[in-house]
Amino acid sequence: MGYREFLPATSLQSLIHRYGLVEIEDVLRDPLKEKLVPSPGYCWLLTHHNHSPLFIEKANLISPLSPFLQIPQNNRATTIIHSGAFRMFFIRFRPGINLKIDNAGLLVSGLSELYTHFTQTHSVESMVQFADSYFTQHKFAENIPGNVALETIKRIHLDTAFPLRNLSRDLFFSPRHLRRVFSSYTGVPLKAYQQIVRFSHCIQQLEQKKDQRILEVAFRNGFSDQTHFNKEFKHFTGLTPKQYLSGKYPLTTGLMWRDAETDLKWESL
Repeated sequence: MGYREFLPATSLQSLIHRYGLVEIEDVLRDPLKEKLVPSPGYCWLLTHHNHSPLFIEKANLISPLSPFLQIPQNNRATTIIHSGAFRMFFIRFRPGINLKIDNAGLLVSGLSELYTHFTQTHSVESMVQFADSYFTQHKFAENIPGNVALETIKRIHLDTAFPLRNLSRDLFFSPRHLRRVFSSYTGVPLKAYQQIVRFSHCIQQLEQKKDQRILEVAFRNGFSDQTHFNKEFKHFTGLTPKQYLSGKYPLTTGLMWRDAETDLKWESL
């Protein structure tokens, strides 16, 4: 299996945060679950299977995965089920871009061109170049967040433990007005956005240094105790931090992890 990330062209970096490619070449006897970690920013997934169909699990229901999947900003993991040998190219947009995409009919309707190139080329560099060309040609009017939303995003990413109640005080806005302005530009509530960023930071810190105490990670990211941390971690993953570290085998940091103990059988699908 392999994973690579790429920056978009400089002119597109206000629109797109990252491109990435996941490749799994092994053919497996039984299907596995891969969970995409929630993170800030709307995401497009282009998937192509070489062996068996891909499936997606939502609300305990399993259905075939569309070759093209749009994942809005949310605070729950997206579960993909496969039995090996597939490629996935993802485009992760910057926070708030989903509002523009929803109104960009031509951009979405022209995706067949992008998907065709993805299925026909095995060069990820070629795919990145083609994606840059595609988004440059189909670029639509940008809706740049105002100073209030930008400053709020900056504070949250710099310090996930920063109390949200202090933001409205520092920016001289009422909490209600701040929440309204933030949601209008990012498409996600302020508290949920902080939770997503905080979870992403925790995953990265746990992966970078697995011998550190879980409680240290919890305190560093603004959790009052390990019980609170465990509850929020389980909300995102369905696992406690200890279960994640002992029984899960991450494919990538901050993007996807594998459920190595899944009990799925194809006949049950």
